Amino acid sequence: MVFAILGVAFYFLLPQVTQATNAFTLMLKGNYWLLGLAVLLEMSALLCYASLTRFVFHSLRAELRLWLVLRITLAGFAASRIFSVGGIGGFVVTYKALARRGVSRSIAVVAVATQQFFNYIVLWIIFFSSLLYLLAKGRGSAAGATFAIVCIGLILGHLAYLIYLYNHPTTLRRRARQLAKIVNRARRRTVIAVSRIDEWVDNLRAGIRPMTARRGAIRTNALFAALWWSCDILCLFTVFQAYGYTIHLAPLLVAHSMAYTVATFVPTPGGLGTVEALLLALFAGFRVPADVSVASVLVYRLINFWLPIPFGTVAYLTIRKAERAEESGTLNGTLAVTVPASTQNTPRAAEASEPANSARRSEEAAAEADQPAEERRSVEP
Repeated sequence: MVFAILGVAFYFLLPQVTQATNAFTLMLKGNYWLLGLAVLLEMSALLCYASLTRFVFHSLRAELRLWLVLRITLAGFAASRIFSVGGIGGFVVTYKALARRGVSRSIAVVAVATQQFFNYIVLWIIFFSSLLYLLAKGRGSAAGATFAIVCIGLILGHLAYLIYLYNHPTTLRRRARQLAKIVNRARRRTVIAVSRIDEWVDNLRAGIRPMTARRGAIRTNALFAALWWSCDILCLFTVFQAYGYTIHLAPLLVAHSMAYTVATFVPTPGGLGTVEALLLALFAGFRVPADVSVASVLVYRLINFWLPIPFGTVAYLTIRKAERAEESGTLNGTLAVTVPASTQNTPRAAEASEPANSARRSEEAAAEADQPAEERRSVEP
C-alpha cells in the first residue's frame, strides 16, 4: 500500500520535477488506436513470457498447460508489483502455485533461475548491440558507455563463475557451505542447514541436466525471451508513436535495457520509480522532447506495470478457487468411501444386510446337504 501511494505521488510529481507541465494534457491527446495496439503488444509480451516458462518446465519433464502457466505468470507479476524486495513476492506466489500441483522444489527453483537467466542474457545482448551501434555512429557518451559496460561486465563475470561452479560440483558444494555459514552467522541462527547442502546441490544439478541435454532447448528459450523483450520494447515504441513522435530504435533499446537492468537491483516492487527515472534521464540525453517523453513513459508504465495487477489478482483468485475445489473434491471422495464402513454396525445397516445373510445361510445348508455322509461325519466333532 505504501509503494502504491508513492507510485501515485510519483506520477503527479514527475511532470513538475521535469518541468513538463503539458505532459498530463498531452497524455489525453494520444492516438487511442495506437494505445490500444500498445496494450495488445504488452499482452503478447506476457503470453511470450508464459510460453518461455512453460517450455522451461517442459524441458525439465514437468508438463503444464499454457492457460495455467499464464495465470500463474500474471499472479506472480501482480505479487512482484505489490510487494517490495525485487521480485521475491512473485517468486513465492509462483513457487507455491507450482508446489501445489506436484512440481518438485528443485525443478521449480531450476526453472525460475533458468527463465531469468535467459531473460537477462537476451536483455544484455540487446543493450550491447544497441550501445555499440550508437558508439559507431558517434552518438553515445564515452563515460556513460564505460560505466554501463563495467556494470554489466561484472554481472556477466558472476554468471560465468556460476557456470564454472556448475561444472565443478566439489567446488560448488564448498562455496555453498561457505555461503550458508556466512548467512547463518549474519542472522545469528540456522537459516540454511549446512548438513543438507550436498543434497540440495545434487538436486539442483539433477534438475539442470535435462535442460542442458535437450536438443534445441537453449535456442528455443532464447527465442521466447527475445520475443518477450521485443513485444515490450514495441509497446514503448508504439506509445511514442501515439503521441506523434518517432523515436530512433537504438536510443530506445539502450534506454529500455539499461533501465530494466538497474531496476533488477533496487528494492522497490517492479522497479517502480527507477525505471521511469532512468528512461526519462536517458531520453533527455537523446534529446527527446520533455513533454512527449514524460507522457509516453507514464502511459507505457500504466500499461506495463499497473495494468497486469488487477488481472494478476483475478488470476491468483481463480488459481486458489480451483485448488480449494480440488481439495474439497478429494475430501468428498474420501468420505464417500469411509462413511458406509462406519455405518456397518448400526441397526439400520444390520437390517439392510439381513436378507443377504439369510440367503448365504440357505446356500451353506444346501451345500452341506449335498455332501456325502462320510464327508459330513469326518468334519463332525
